[in-house]
Amino acid sequence: MNAVIKETLRFHSIIPAIMRVAGSDDVIPLLEPVTTSTGAKLTGIPVKKGQLIPLGIGYYNRHPTVWGPTANVWNPDRFLGELDKTTPVGVYANVLSFSAGVRSCIGWRFAVMEMQAAVFKLVESFEFSLPKEDLQIKRQPAFIMLPMVRDEMSKGTQMPLHLAPIKREI
Repeated sequence: MNAVIKETLRFHSIIPAIMRVAGSDDVIPLLEPVTTSTGAKLTGIPVKKGQLIPLGIGYYNRHPTVWGPTANVWNPDRFLGELDKTTPVGVYANVLSFSAGVRSCIGWRFAVMEMQAAVFKLVESFEFSLPKEDLQIKRQPAFIMLPMVRDEMSKGTQMPLHLAPIKREI
């Protein structure tokens, strides 16, 4: 169950990005140089004091240099073995879903325990199945990521799913 929760937090970040403010003029180094449209090579991005810097949680959580060639595949098995500790960034499972460092979410442990309890109770009580229609679910960024049916965006947020209570024999 924990591997499923970790992989879901990695693969489906609830917040697409967080903002930080540069405390001073600086240059943010790049892991690999980038070639601009003019042919210049950039090894860093200059920032000015007070400039907003967006940090793409979803990009980090699916970046192949961090998660390997299967970064864009939902695979809870990646959390069953030992994780590569060379890039420990996030406070939980090396994902940025709860941010990182001194500005990380102070309630991340409580949130993880709540998810564990909710998943346990839901899986214990219900059978889950997809609707018979072939629906394409799209992640729509807002303040948080929202699930929507691709051909029914005008209907707003929806995540079609069938639930049936598990019948227990006593």
